[in-house]
Amino acid sequence: MKSSYKEFTDQVRACRRCRGHYFDHEPRPVFLAEPSARVLIVGQAPGRRVHETGLP
Repeated sequence: MKSSYKEFTDQVRACRRCRGHYFDHEPRPVFLAEPSARVLIVGQAPGRRVHETGLP
């Protein structure tokens, strides 16, 4: 099943799997990606400022 770039990024941003397990705040996936990229590397554990601004 092939999904569009927008569908993929919407799903990542909506993810709440770690809610209540690792952080003292609501999960907010933060990433920067280009639709033309052949590889996407995703990481976790942004600092408070990244969580608040949404910018990596």
